[in-house]
Amino acid sequence: MEKNKGLIKTLKDLFSSNDKAGKIQFLVLLILIGVLLVVFTNTLVNPQEPVEDVFSKKSADTVTDISFTDSDLNNLEAILSEVKGVGKVKVMITYKNSGTNVYAKDVNQTVDSEEQKSGDGKTVTRKNEDIESSVVFTGQKVPIIEDKMTADVKGVLVVAQGADDPVVRTQILHAVQVLTGVEVHNIAVCTYR
Repeated sequence: MEKNKGLIKTLKDLFSSNDKAGKIQFLVLLILIGVLLVVFTNTLVNPQEPVEDVFSKKSADTVTDISFTDSDLNNLEAILSEVKGVGKVKVMITYKNSGTNVYAKDVNQTVDSEEQKSGDGKTVTRKNEDIESSVVFTGQKVPIIEDKMTADVKGVLVVAQGADDPVVRTQILHAVQVLTGVEVHNIAVCTYR
């Protein structure tokens, strides 16, 4: 009770004094507190529905990196070296990002909905969602892979003995484009030393 009397006395002193700066600061503080109260009570009384229901989408975690393996590079080098006039070949591939494995998840979703009618004719609906998810494992505690997303290739460098010949260079460009899906402007063909 003593604290309330002290607060009231402070307010009386503030408004009875001729200090305009103090009054303005106090009014700004009161307005700020009022705005915060309005915002806070609006979120408690009318909680916003989520804009996007992320749980209605296919549920999966991405974890493991995937890219061309050494055997893929060796196969590409081997097949290019078989093209007439190419000769010895080395290939290097760079990536924009790393590929990923998408693991299967077990999702349990429970939705409870309740409607209440008030005396003034308004209907209030309350909806509760409970979602549980977990990664699915095989008997050997290995996660089940649902999908593999390969890495996006940024560019390919091919170094070949026969790259001096324009026909051979064109054949290499076309073969690499077909095998990797990389656009021709992202493939460089150089002459082997």
